[in-house]
Amino acid sequence: MADDFNLEIVESDVREIFDYLQGRIVFNADIFWTKSSIGEEVINLWLETYQTTRDFKPRGILEVNINDYE
Repeated sequence: MADDFNLEIVESDVREIFDYLQGRIVFNADIFWTKSSIGEEVINLWLETYQTTRDFKPRGILEVNINDYE
């Protein structure tokens, strides 16, 4: 997410996607998110880490982009 992203202004029906436990319950998925301020190097390390299973097999990662056209 952009550095100026503020979870407090996200509509409540969308907010559960930003909560790890709700993501497991509602979507049966592990959901991780961060702001871009952690840096591209750390983000790439995250992606590399989480796209590998415990068996060291690759798995897919879904990137969700939210655009506000209001």
